[in-house]
Amino acid sequence: MKNEESTQKEEINTIENTDTIVQIPFWKRNIISLILLSLFIIAIFWGSIQNSLTTRRYDKAIKSIKEQHEHVIQNLKNQHQSEINDFKNLEAKKLVASLGFAVRSEMIAENKNQIDQYFIQSLKDMNIQRAILVDSTDNVILSTNKKDEGSPFEITELLEAKGPMTFLDEDSSLFAATPIMGLNSQLGILIIEMD
Repeated sequence: MKNEESTQKEEINTIENTDTIVQIPFWKRNIISLILLSLFIIAIFWGSIQNSLTTRRYDKAIKSIKEQHEHVIQNLKNQHQSEINDFKNLEAKKLVASLGFAVRSEMIAENKNQIDQYFIQSLKDMNIQRAILVDSTDNVILSTNKKDEGSPFEITELLEAKGPMTFLDEDSSLFAATPIMGLNSQLGILIIEMD
């Protein structure tokens, strides 16, 4: 009996002990997991902040570099365009001067058909859009555009040419002009419009 009594007492003690067992809180049981989770969240938050700061910093640097390079590129484009325009002007002056010598000899010989042939050949071989011969009264004698013949020429800057010159009109068309001199007087002015 004693055994039975002692067994019953142990069972009663165990039951009492289970009633008196205090539950350990969740955070105490999983403290390491919670610390690791919070460190992981902090690391993600810190990483995203650093990423956005780095992205902003690099975007500003890239924008600054682009602005500097666009300025340099624009300056180079302007310089290049200026050099091209200078070359075109020089080419136009040389072309009108050499064509002027041929026209002069034919004008002295009063051979307008040959001058017309020079004009037609110039249109075919060179980058000339139109060739015009103006007399001393500012009327068009010969032109590659036959509608111009007999009408007054309107660009006065070209009619005042004292030597080979170029002129850029408001439509950005490049004109070159040279006076055609006879033995004692000016016979006319040769004007070409370049492409």
